[in-house]
Amino acid sequence: MQLHLPTIFVVSQLISLACGLVFLLGPRTTKSPFYVWFAGAFLSAPCATVFYLLAERGEEWLWTYPAGNAIATLAIALIWVGARSVNGRSLPLRTAFLVPAVIMVAVWMTATPNGQWTGALPFFLSFSAFSALAGLEFARGGIDEPSPVHARVLTVACAINSGWFLVRAVGLVVLGTDHPVFLSVLGAENAATMLTVMIVVASLGLSAIAKERALRTAHRLATEDPLTGLLNRREFTRRAEELSASAGGRQNDYAVLLFDLDHFKSINDTYGHMVGDEVLEAFARVARRALREGDLLCRYGGEEFAALLPGATADGALRVADRIHRGLATSVEPVFSRVRPTTSIGVASVRSAEIPLGALLRRADVALYRAKEEGRNRTVVFDDTSLQATGTFRTGAGAHQASA
Repeated sequence: MQLHLPTIFVVSQLISLACGLVFLLGPRTTKSPFYVWFAGAFLSAPCATVFYLLAERGEEWLWTYPAGNAIATLAIALIWVGARSVNGRSLPLRTAFLVPAVIMVAVWMTATPNGQWTGALPFFLSFSAFSALAGLEFARGGIDEPSPVHARVLTVACAINSGWFLVRAVGLVVLGTDHPVFLSVLGAENAATMLTVMIVVASLGLSAIAKERALRTAHRLATEDPLTGLLNRREFTRRAEELSASAGGRQNDYAVLLFDLDHFKSINDTYGHMVGDEVLEAFARVARRALREGDLLCRYGGEEFAALLPGATADGALRVADRIHRGLATSVEPVFSRVRPTTSIGVASVRSAEIPLGALLRRADVALYRAKEEGRNRTVVFDDTSLQATGTFRTGAGAHQASA
């Protein structure tokens, strides 16, 4: 069956046009700019087809083949840019726009007119390279989160596309454009058919990624503090209740730490709220490094933070608190060159089959209040047996016990 090339082009590009308009004008579930880049990719493909169809009008229009190739290369380059945008990485816009333009100009200036194959070799190679880059980007995932599930489909599609165009480049060099195998297997009709399939796969995959990314963003907004990236208070409580439910009646050790950054209002008043925010972010990083895997850490409100340590005794919680004190005193955080914060810490621990989180937090709060009363920049442990606060606090390089 003979495939009609213009018909294939028109069908594929109508699909691409529709997808581009959906990404450009449809409802957006996130402010990420990847919608724009994917829309640009899909809308570039029909523009390339216009140039290919113009070339069918006669020899005086052969210059439009390299122009169409450049726009088609730009389309796959924008898919790569969009993938990097999805993953939260820098956008290589200069490379994406300059490479197709440079190749197009170079072909116009140096290539001998060869019908639809004018400038085909650099087009095949650049298209293969950008497809490979897009596939690698979909596979590697984001900076702070794993690759979306649907990105695997696009990784495979980009790999197939890259391999196909690389094989076409090799076939062009080895066989030549007049060889029957090249024309029947690697020719324009099969390439257009594959392009149509890839457009459909890409449209479905990219739409799924956009939805998955939106769901992840919504979940992050619902569970994390937007400034520090720590759990918010509600998610902290929910996860603590899950730990309690999973205990299954077993007696387990639990410890809660409440942190309050000392004189934080003074930091805001002296240095401004932007520096205050940087201090909160820096404290979150220091606390994360001090905690163990599996511990829960949240921003409890304002300059207060809370941590739940499953399996930790009061002594274990004290060691964690000491690491945080030392971290604040020694860490090389950029904002610490301007202001070196300290924190008061209240600790409460229990051995129970369930986590009485509310009671633990109240006891930790009593200990925290005592730590601030005694001069701040120290850790106080609530003594469960005598219902009083006893604790340790750092003075210089040493520490000693204090009791009510």
